[in-house]
Amino acid sequence: MYDRSAEFYDAIYSFKNYEKEAAKLHELIQKHKRSRGNNQLEVACGTGSHITYLKNDYTVEG
Repeated sequence: MYDRSAEFYDAIYSFKNYEKEAAKLHELIQKHKRSRGNNQLEVACGTGSHITYLKNDYTVEG
């Protein structure tokens, strides 16, 4: 089921700038994080497009 819906999800959200959003997330995490850890769980990640950019700075699962 999810394999077939992924193409629709990506088409619906094709307007999103995942790289820019991930950079903003990184900025917010660095500003507010309270531990030295770098593990991230991306909840409700859709098809995981933010992970592509977040994995440069974190160990990410989604």
